[in-house]
Amino acid sequence: MQGGAVADHLKAAQYIAFETGFRLVKIELSKVLSKYIGETEKNLNAVFEQTKSSRVILFFDEVDVLFNSRSDQEMIREIVQILREMAEKTKRIMILSHSRSKQIEKSSLEKMDVVVEFRRLK
Repeated sequence: MQGGAVADHLKAAQYIAFETGFRLVKIELSKVLSKYIGETEKNLNAVFEQTKSSRVILFFDEVDVLFNSRSDQEMIREIVQILREMAEKTKRIMILSHSRSKQIEKSSLEKMDVVVEFRRLK
């Protein structure tokens, strides 16, 4: 989910969880990210491990924190790849939410199964 207000993303994720009968688990990406990609992967593995026996949708809130370093696109690609591999391995539904759609490379978005863009009504 990209663009618009983050609160709208959360409401949409809550609706999806309600309609599917899954529990929504909100994860602040800033709390699992590390400046070391190996540490980030370890933290993400812990999140997946803690929810492995549950019917949950993992909602990664404010993915915008990925834009805090100079190697933004490289870091985004690595995080997206890690999440994708984990989702495939664990059959998890994940929702990533951010508001900076203009700053993400198309190639990063192409790795997502679905991209929902929120736009302001004029």
